[in-house]
Amino acid sequence: MEITIYCTYKDFKTYYLNDFRVLKENQAISIRDYYSILSEKYRFIFNSFPLGKDNQQEKKSFIESTFNKERLENFFLQLIIKEFAITYENAYEITDKMMDEIFHIFTFLDEEILKLPEQDAPKKKIKITLSNSKKIALLFELGIFETPIMKSLTPTKQNEIIGLLLDADPKEFVYKNRLNLISKSPKYQIEKYTAYQYLDEMKDLINNTK
Repeated sequence: MEITIYCTYKDFKTYYLNDFRVLKENQAISIRDYYSILSEKYRFIFNSFPLGKDNQQEKKSFIESTFNKERLENFFLQLIIKEFAITYENAYEITDKMMDEIFHIFTFLDEEILKLPEQDAPKKKIKITLSNSKKIALLFELGIFETPIMKSLTPTKQNEIIGLLLDADPKEFVYKNRLNLISKSPKYQIEKYTAYQYLDEMKDLINNTK
């Protein structure tokens, strides 16, 4: 992802939104991500800038390797500097002034990020968790027990397979919950085996799941 870096706040404010439009045409990127990437880039430049009055040559080399030559020439135009890539005057004061511009840019970006609406941020998906009783009711509503392959098996084998899927006891939990689902006798609809209670809820889950 190539993003233009400016050495003055004025140039940045003039072009940064147009840069975003061009970038968005070539790849999917949100305005929040764009601001965040820019802020990190300008903050890195600011934090990497050599400190101290005795580091003029180091400062000069740093900015020449960081910014576009044409934009640097515009920055130094008021000093009528020729071939600035080789030499220029007052390097300490000039480059420190440039870092003031960089600081202004990334603080502006941080403020813009805070202004963005919350819905611009990625939404977390809600994870649905089901108890084993609900899972058996869901399998029942999906018609799993009526599929040809399941009907070709003995009831005991069916219970064993469902027990494996749910990590549940096939002879106790699965068997009695299946009786609970298909029997009209109240004796199977006891407190411990409650799958029958969730049939309507599972119907709604099937109909509303996207």
